[in-house]
Amino acid sequence: MSSDPGLRRGDKSTKIVLVRHGETRWNVEQRIQGQGDSPLTEAGIEQARAIGRRLAREHFDRLVASDLGRAMQTASEIGALTRHAVVPTRASASAISGRARA
Repeated sequence: MSSDPGLRRGDKSTKIVLVRHGETRWNVEQRIQGQGDSPLTEAGIEQARAIGRRLAREHFDRLVASDLGRAMQTASEIGALTRHAVVPTRASASAISGRARA
């Protein structure tokens, strides 16, 4: 029996893990990305691989990512290490993409 009073034997719980995309060129340039897109830097690719190695030790059912390139690139690196296909979701629009931070 679980020590959590909200769970009973046989109950299934849902665990959600959120991962931010790896570092992008626009992150380095301190530009707002919003709906705009910028590819991962080498450091960002390594960040994605590092979390992929960590998540490879966990059981999970789905790998879902925004359809923005930076998110899909991050998720693809993770999926390669966890053997999960990436399920893309539609990103929301932003009018401030690409602007420099104040």
